[in-house]
Amino acid sequence: MYVGADVVLFSGSLNTLSVEAFYRTLQHAYEAAAEEVVFNYLCSPELAGTQYLTWHKPRDVLEFARRLTPHARSLNGYISGDCSVSMRKKGTPTLTLPRSTGRGKEFFGSRYDGSD
Repeated sequence: MYVGADVVLFSGSLNTLSVEAFYRTLQHAYEAAAEEVVFNYLCSPELAGTQYLTWHKPRDVLEFARRLTPHARSLNGYISGDCSVSMRKKGTPTLTLPRSTGRGKEFFGSRYDGSD
């Protein structure tokens, strides 16, 4: 993972890890990324509560991310049971994306507070 990447991205793979490995992987990714870590995971116990997946509470995940950086942002509600997180390092420019259609939510430039 330590190859000089500006951004480290995980899409849909983190729920296959144990709780310990999930957070350890995010810690390593944050250390390895020059600018930002972005990931999504299943945040619904109904979707991730199977024998081969591990469920993580969105509030706990965002709390962990904010221990690494105060620039952590979370977004859910765009697809039922899915959550995305951005962990931006200090001094990295903020990417402002347009508001999504249909739900009126802004992506990672939003003021989403992380509530479930």
